[in-house]
Amino acid sequence: MVNAFDKNLSSQEWYEKHYSKLNVSGNTESFFHRKLHSLMEFDTVPQSGIRILEVGGNLGEHIPFVKDTWAEYVLTDVREPDLQFQSHLKSINVTFKVADVQKLQFDSDFFDRVIATCLFHHIENPLAGFTEMLRVTKPGGKITILIPNDPGLFYTFIHKFTTLQRAKRAGMLQEAKIFHATEHRNHYRSLMTIARYAFLDHNIKFRGYPFFADFYNLNALTVLNVTKVSAQV
Repeated sequence: MVNAFDKNLSSQEWYEKHYSKLNVSGNTESFFHRKLHSLMEFDTVPQSGIRILEVGGNLGEHIPFVKDTWAEYVLTDVREPDLQFQSHLKSINVTFKVADVQKLQFDSDFFDRVIATCLFHHIENPLAGFTEMLRVTKPGGKITILIPNDPGLFYTFIHKFTTLQRAKRAGMLQEAKIFHATEHRNHYRSLMTIARYAFLDHNIKFRGYPFFADFYNLNALTVLNVTKVSAQV
């Protein structure tokens, strides 16, 4: 029997309503959530007094894991959070701005570090997003991007026995499958090919989980660490 659901509900609305309770990486108390965000900081050498930009940052789930201390931290997403959350951000010296990674409004060569977590499988133009992250990063600055190895075997296994099991218990299995397929429009291999091209003239390193090497089917996640070597022409 196919689960009935509101086909008029947008992906954004569905994610806002159900993501944190169904998706294992969206549950801040889960092992996978902590591992995902910790992995992004694994190779980070902490810096002080820097400018950080996080794109597609949702509700700032990555902020508690950041090793750096910042003079300025700009958290962005395509939708604006409620005023209570924005007030919380001010209390930890974080500013929120509505922004689209595919066309950022920030000056070139401005941020010391730029971060994106589980963003690039959602957007329409990954090359534009990678290029914009590079543009706003200072020469010598760092870019950290996490990409799920979807639809690799290990990623698919974890997704099936965590997120989809939760959805099944909640009576939303069909919804979860449809919205995952709709939102994860860019697969891992395509994103990695685009990333290698976008960052061709810069220093790029890959770290997978659970294996450090770039193994498509054996890893669930891959982190790209890019160092910008020169200003954009």
